[in-house]
Amino acid sequence: MIKHIVMWTLKQEARSTSINQMKEMLEGMQNKVDGLTYLEVGINSISNDCECDLVLYTEFQNKSSLNEYQKHPDHLLIKKFVGPISKSRHQVDYEVNTNLRAF
Repeated sequence: MIKHIVMWTLKQEARSTSINQMKEMLEGMQNKVDGLTYLEVGINSISNDCECDLVLYTEFQNKSSLNEYQKHPDHLLIKKFVGPISKSRHQVDYEVNTNLRAF
């Protein structure tokens, strides 16, 4: 399994006008890519010094599924929408050994 997590800080002028649209667009990717098994989008609700405005948490069956997601036409449209309104973006992708037991 691959976990794909992305966090964005939006430009100040875009926060109130675009954040909900961005959330809806990202949530719209659910059921569009084979191997995308979980998708969650959250808007930051607690202000702090290290804040990001929005987070995307996804799980994929494998790297191939993540690659298909990255190339999906709807994902490319989202990237085109998000690029101009983003101040910063952070991403991590990591493989999970599903044979290990969680504590």
